[in-house]
Amino acid sequence: MIGPLNVAADYVDKISKGNIPSKITDTYNGDFNTIKNNLNTCIGSLLGIIESMNDMSKQHELGDIDVKIDVSKFQGAYQEMVTGINKMVFDHISVKKEQWEFLKNLEKEILRQILISYLAKSFHQ
Repeated sequence: MIGPLNVAADYVDKISKGNIPSKITDTYNGDFNTIKNNLNTCIGSLLGIIESMNDMSKQHELGDIDVKIDVSKFQGAYQEMVTGINKMVFDHISVKKEQWEFLKNLEKEILRQILISYLAKSFHQ
């Protein structure tokens, strides 16, 4: 009876410190099995978020900036965290896209002004 409690306490301690252990593979019965399954679900969710963030980051580095984390893979507070991550990333991307559009439009306007100036000079010669 003490063994499963020690395992659970050790896992909760590690998770609370940000050290995500591998899932518990020991076999337990009754309430201890419920605790094990709940801890494994927590571990799976945290590892899923980390994996999804890393995948999204790699895809963005490769140029696919529309990739986001699939929030349907998560529940409760984990889903809220992923939704917040997606929002933060896409808010930053949105600002970058606006800046890029501004620069493209500015470049077009500058080129237009140069062309108009050149044509005006050519016309008057």
